[in-house]
Amino acid sequence: MPAEDESGWSMIPHIFHTPFYCYAYAFGNLLTFALYHKVHVEKSLSIEDYKDILRAGGSERPRDILGRYGTDIASPEFYRAGLAEVEHMVEEFEKLL
Repeated sequence: MPAEDESGWSMIPHIFHTPFYCYAYAFGNLLTFALYHKVHVEKSLSIEDYKDILRAGGSERPRDILGRYGTDIASPEFYRAGLAEVEHMVEEFEKLL
């Protein structure tokens, strides 16, 4: 591997100069997994509801958009559901090994 490839990540200034930059990615992933859980496990959200949430995009705050569908993204239970999906994926991966 060329030396510049080993340290290429350090030349991405927004990672170092924009506090909490990666938080948006972590939030988006966990939000997606929690919504997946609500649709496919709890069955408390329909596919059409999910599509409506996606269509809303960034037009409003996520808390407001999801609140219309009975989802409180400030609730620890919401994120536990997302983490349960991550745990399930890890278990499936371990089975494949």
